[in-house]
Amino acid sequence: MSARSSIKNALVAALNAELSAENVGEKYHTDIDNNTLGDTLFMDSIEAFPGITVGLGPERPEYQPGGFRWNFLTLYIRIYVKSEDESEEQLELIISDLKTFIDNFENLAYTVTDPKGNVTNKTVTQITLKSITTDEGLAKPLGVGELNVELRYAEHSTRY
Repeated sequence: MSARSSIKNALVAALNAELSAENVGEKYHTDIDNNTLGDTLFMDSIEAFPGITVGLGPERPEYQPGGFRWNFLTLYIRIYVKSEDESEEQLELIISDLKTFIDNFENLAYTVTDPKGNVTNKTVTQITLKSITTDEGLAKPLGVGELNVELRYAEHSTRY
């Protein structure tokens, strides 16, 4: 599995594990009930609320000497809520939870499989929240928000 896909899948798994009933009241406000998906979905495809989707965005390499490079991967975390009275408040609580998650999971672990089938355990070295946007209540009773995050991870060139 590629680093990009593996990082996205690791983030989805970590969100499902962290934003769970056992952590509500301790670290987080919301139980996502294992409803974080690694797919980009349209609003009418969301079956359970609240829901989160994680989608791959662009990646930017930064080349260093000796075949080393930093990769900066953008992921789009979209949040979907539904409530007649409290969609904006629910959305803001989940955004707060995601900010807490990002602060605590800067060293996200993932695995990469090379063409020979060898599996290597790796770690993201930094997660940076780049932006937060919401629908500002325009889709009420639905609420939609998006966090744009950048994850930094290391790679070595295969030519060395």
